[in-house]
Amino acid sequence: MERLSLAKDQSRIVILSAAKDLVPPPAAREQAASILARAPTENRTSLLESEVKALLAAYGARIPRETLCTSPTEALAAGQILGKACVLKIVSPDISHKSDTGGVRVGVLPAEVGTVFEEMLAEVHTRQPTARILGISVQELVHGQEVIIGGLRDSEFGAMLMFGLGGVFVETLRDVAYRLVPVSANELRAMIHEVRGYPLLTGIRGHAAANLEKLIELLQVTAHLLEAFPEIVELDLNPVFAGPEDAVVADGRAVLAESTKASS
Repeated sequence: MERLSLAKDQSRIVILSAAKDLVPPPAAREQAASILARAPTENRTSLLESEVKALLAAYGARIPRETLCTSPTEALAAGQILGKACVLKIVSPDISHKSDTGGVRVGVLPAEVGTVFEEMLAEVHTRQPTARILGISVQELVHGQEVIIGGLRDSEFGAMLMFGLGGVFVETLRDVAYRLVPVSANELRAMIHEVRGYPLLTGIRGHAAANLEKLIELLQVTAHLLEAFPEIVELDLNPVFAGPEDAVVADGRAVLAESTKASS
């Protein structure tokens, strides 16, 4: 008999079908440990966006196609390979909030990538002249319902997972749900249903419904990372775009414990 889980959605009881627990790829933990080991050797307690995405990809998560470019020519070529509007982001170990320094441009046409590369580099240098710039990432532009996934470590309760809808839902309404790690796939499905903005994931006003199974898988990947690597003290995947085919992590940041050593 199929197992069911129950979740309260305001005054209604929602019956949720059983979800499948994710089994990480055999090499995932080793690959993730190797990625985490880089930061301490460079005296960093935070990961680059590309490193966060590499952690997630090791566990099977979907990330946008992207290329790190160090010149306008490289950026232009990367944009032409994508062949459609793309995203440009500054890459620096000294800049965690890229948009605050002018380090993010969305919807850049392939023919404009080289010019925007130069403009962005100049603006970031003006706003944060001492920042070390590794280049600019030219990324695939993804679409879907914007959500946020987070992880943190509480001194009393340990690792916790957070989920909510992005934008005003998390910034103003604090419409989020939490679970302690480890957590089952069934509990994660219930967690998604708990947020007040859940109907937006079901497809309203002509928008396609989000693939909840892929969203649950991404939540499981995040939970696996928090459980396997205690040196990760904070994980912020924002935004994540939940579409009809997949849940794609468009940006992410992670904070490591001081004097951390990657788990073996």
